[in-house]
Amino acid sequence: MNPAWLGKVPPDFTVDGRKVAEIRAAHKENPEIDRTYQVELKDSHGTVHTVIERTVCIAEERHYSQKTSKGEAR
Repeated sequence: MNPAWLGKVPPDFTVDGRKVAEIRAAHKENPEIDRTYQVELKDSHGTVHTVIERTVCIAEERHYSQKTSKGEAR
């Protein structure tokens, strides 16, 4: 049995300017970094149905292209 809201609550999160600056600074040291974010899944009324944690790999395109061509992608 699926809840009525399943499939109808798109994930939405934002990264503020301070965090973007931190990510850019981290990229000067490492071409690939991971960041973990909590994402709330809300319906059109703002009701939170679930909270998930997602880890996002942030990599420079050149670095990622080299990594995937060597078969190292996650």
